[in-house]
Amino acid sequence: MAIDITLELSPSEEAALRALAAREGKTIGEAVRQRLEEQPPSGDAGFTEQAHRRHQNALLALAKDHALATGDLDRALAAITAAAAATLDVERVSVWLYDEFHTAIRSVDLYELSRRRHSAGTLLLAQAYPSYFDAIASNRAVVVPDARGDPRTFEFTETYLIPHGITSMLDAPIQWGGRTVGILCVEHVGPRRAWTLEEESFTASIADMVAHAFEHEALRRAEDEAHRRKIEFDQQQELQRIKANLISMVSHELRTPLTSIVAYVEFLEDDLAGPLTPEQRTFVERLSQNAGHLQRLVNDLLDFARLEAGTFRLVNRSADLSQKVREVAEVQRQQAEAKGVGLEIVLPPEPVMAYHDAFRFGQVLSNLVGNAVKFTPEGGVVTITLKSEAEGPRVEVRDTGVGIASEHLPHLFEHFFQVDSSSTREQAGVGLGLSIVKSLVDLMGGRIGVESELGAGSTFWFTMPFNGSGVGRVDSLSARGQPSDGY
Repeated sequence: MAIDITLELSPSEEAALRALAAREGKTIGEAVRQRLEEQPPSGDAGFTEQAHRRHQNALLALAKDHALATGDLDRALAAITAAAAATLDVERVSVWLYDEFHTAIRSVDLYELSRRRHSAGTLLLAQAYPSYFDAIASNRAVVVPDARGDPRTFEFTETYLIPHGITSMLDAPIQWGGRTVGILCVEHVGPRRAWTLEEESFTASIADMVAHAFEHEALRRAEDEAHRRKIEFDQQQELQRIKANLISMVSHELRTPLTSIVAYVEFLEDDLAGPLTPEQRTFVERLSQNAGHLQRLVNDLLDFARLEAGTFRLVNRSADLSQKVREVAEVQRQQAEAKGVGLEIVLPPEPVMAYHDAFRFGQVLSNLVGNAVKFTPEGGVVTITLKSEAEGPRVEVRDTGVGIASEHLPHLFEHFFQVDSSSTREQAGVGLGLSIVKSLVDLMGGRIGVESELGAGSTFWFTMPFNGSGVGRVDSLSARGQPSDGY
C-alpha cells in the first residue's frame, strides 16, 4: 500500500536535505526515508519551529556582537563557539584552521560547555587521520551520528573520541576569500545523536559566522595599517617641513657673512690692501678655495630646501645645448688642468635643441664634470659628449677614474648618500649634489643614470626633452623673457 507523505520544510531544512542526498548519492525520496528512520516524528508539531526560532535568535545575537563587528577575532570566536554549544546543547564546539598546505588543522578556539572553558592549540596531522582529511577536503558537511563506527572518523576513536567521551560529530567547512580555510566542529558527548536538518543548517550558518569574523578582523587590520601609515606619513611630512625650514633658515643666515668673506678675499687677491707676499698669496688662494667650497655647500642646501618644500622655480625655454656645454667645459677646464686631467668635448655639427632651464642645465653638467675631474687621477681624461637621439638630447660625462662599486650604484642619487669619506674625497660635500642633480633633471622632464665599474671609470648620463614635457614649476616671469634668479 502506497502512503503519501507531505513534509513542510523550512528553506534551510530543504537545503540540508538536498545536501544530504548529494553527499550520500541518493535521491531526495531516499534521503527523506533515511531521515524519517533515523529521527521519527516526536508528535510535537511545534518542536522544529521552536528549534528554528532558537537558532535564528542565536545567529541574530551573534551578528550584533561587538567583538565580531569590531574585528576582535579572539573574543568573536569565543562568543561564537559558546553560543553554538549552548544553542545545540552539545559539549564541545571548536574552530580549526588549515595550515598553508592543508596538511594539518589546528584548534584556534575550543569551548567545553560543562566546564565553561575555552582552549586552543591542538594539532591534527593529515598523515595520522587520512580518512577524515579526505572527508573534509570535499568542502561539504561531515554528518556523523556514530563517530566511532563511521569510516570517516573512526581513526579518532582511541586518541580523541574515547578520551573525551565523544559519540557524534557534525562538521561544517569554513569558507573565506574563495577557499576553505578551516572546519567548525560540533561534538556531542553522551548517547549517539542523530543530527536534524535544522541543526545541520544552523551549524553551516555558524561556520559562515566564523568566516565573517575572519573578514571583520582582516578589515580591522587593514584599517589599522592604513591609519598607522597615515600617521607615519604625516609625521614624516612634518619632519620634512621642519628640516627644510631649518636648512633654509641656516643657509640664508650663512649666506650673508659668506658673501662678505668671499668679497674680502677677492679684495686681497686684487692687492687692494697692498701687495701680498708669496706666502700670503698662497694663504689667500687656499682661503678662496675653501670659501668657494663653502659657498657651493650653502647653495646646495638652499636648493635642497626649496626642492623639499616644492617652491623650486625653473625658467624653461627651448635653446641649443651645444653652447652651454662649451661654457661649462671652459669653466671646468682650469680645475682639470690644475690636476693634470684632460677635458674633451664631443659635439654634433648641427644644433641640439631642448626645452630646459639654461642655468640649471649648467648646474647639472658642472656638478657631473666636477665630480668626474675630482675622482680621475692625474693623466686621466674626462669626456663630455652631446648626442641627439630619438627620445631627446643626451649628455654623457665619461671619466677614466676610480669607478664606483656596484653595491653603491642604486644609492648614488639619494639624499646625503656618500660612497666614502676617505682622503680621496677632497672638498667632499654633504651628499646632496647628485640628489639635487637628479631632482633638477626630473623637473626639466629628463632622465638620469650611471654606468660604472670599480677601477674602470664611470659614465654619468642624462637626457632632456625636445619640447616642454618637464614637470617642474615654470616661473611666471619666463613668459616675459626674464632670467632665472639662479637659486
